[in-house]
Amino acid sequence: MVTKTVSIKKIRGAIGKPWRVRWCEGGKDRSARHETKDQAEAHAAELRDKKVSNREAWESLPVYERNLLMAAYAEAKDKGVDIHKAILAAATSAPIKSKAISDVISELKQSRLNNGAAPGYVKNLGIVLDVFARGRETLPINKFTLADVETFLDGRSLQYRPTLRGKLSTLFNFAIRRGYRPDNPCDRLESIKVVRSTPAVFAAEQVKAAVQWLKKEAPAALPWFGLSAFCGLRPEEAEKTTKADIHFAEGFIRVEAQTTKVRQRRVVYPRPEAMAFVKWALKRGSLPLSGGERRWILSGREGKSAGLRGALGFKVWPKDITRHTAASYWLAGEGETVKHVAKMLGHSESVCESRYKAVKTQKEAAEFWAVVREMCAGSKKGPKT
Repeated sequence: MVTKTVSIKKIRGAIGKPWRVRWCEGGKDRSARHETKDQAEAHAAELRDKKVSNREAWESLPVYERNLLMAAYAEAKDKGVDIHKAILAAATSAPIKSKAISDVISELKQSRLNNGAAPGYVKNLGIVLDVFARGRETLPINKFTLADVETFLDGRSLQYRPTLRGKLSTLFNFAIRRGYRPDNPCDRLESIKVVRSTPAVFAAEQVKAAVQWLKKEAPAALPWFGLSAFCGLRPEEAEKTTKADIHFAEGFIRVEAQTTKVRQRRVVYPRPEAMAFVKWALKRGSLPLSGGERRWILSGREGKSAGLRGALGFKVWPKDITRHTAASYWLAGEGETVKHVAKMLGHSESVCESRYKAVKTQKEAAEFWAVVREMCAGSKKGPKT
């Protein structure tokens, strides 16, 4: 007797029941959709626990797999080979030739770069994997266990664990494909339940204070601030955007594939107030802006000012607050739709709605965009504060 083969997948953009469970029964592919992941996992567990006969398992296989198995069986019979014994012998007589984890990490990073991954992504991936391997760099990767992974994750913030788990899983899956270990211990981890907090968003007065500080202390960053806080570009996208990417006459901004983390080109049509601010800012600042310069402008330099973070009273600069600000007020604006704003942000509609819907009211949005208009209303002296 064997168990059923079952898979769970989230259908992006689906409305109502986005979680789909698929399985094969009686030689036919079947599926069912559920409203939540918990419901889908419960259904999948029920299917996996249900035993099926050998005949049912055979009938559930695709035709091409049955043909392959029959061909292998015929050849084994012809040569007098016991297939079961042959598999057992192969498993015990051919040990895996593993590699030190540090070598596998280096090999993975180079492979990603060779296949077009963004250098920034590869660098961040390497940082996490190097921390995981620290002190055990020469240990073969097939010696790492589920306990090693759990110990590493248990010492990290619950909010950050899904990201870390994904990066470790990338490493172990790569090791499997290269034949350095037989399994991925991340597959046996308990699911992580993370409650997403409401994204940090600037108030209108904070935006005015931020622009005033940037105008005085770091005018070079004004265009970057406008692109992210008012046009909704990711901070990294905004810093890599050039003047040639911004088309004021047509009212759009090009975000090229090599600029965005999702490696997919998109065209953003910001609100008129946002484009007006960027036009004003480009007369005082510049593009592109280096990542290092952005970091010290936001968080300050050691032994010197605390940067924009200190000017606004933040102990730590809230991650992606500029983009969250643009998205929240944009979606709350009169006449705006989730579909349009999600497309401009490069999000799925479900992510956009769950993250930014009702973070700000329509009244707050009207006041916010009025402030943006006021700050760049043709004054040669600069934004009013």
